[in-house]
Amino acid sequence: MAHLGHPQAGRIGGAQQGVLTQVGRGTHDEEMQAVHIANAKALAELVAEDGWPGISTVGLEGSRTAWLIAQHAICTPEL
Repeated sequence: MAHLGHPQAGRIGGAQQGVLTQVGRGTHDEEMQAVHIANAKALAELVAEDGWPGISTVGLEGSRTAWLIAQHAICTPEL
């Protein structure tokens, strides 16, 4: 699995931003929940393999991305 300091960070962040543009169009809740679940699954796999993605391993942007994923993973409280 790619680390969050690499292309995956852009993919994850891009998916979330794309859905955020749908706010007010009636699709936000379901689509955003699907994005959060997929992101949480990817982060959980990364954490299981390599531990928490800290700044020293994935850089500042990757670490911030991991925190945002965890913060929005309300459907995945074990994360």
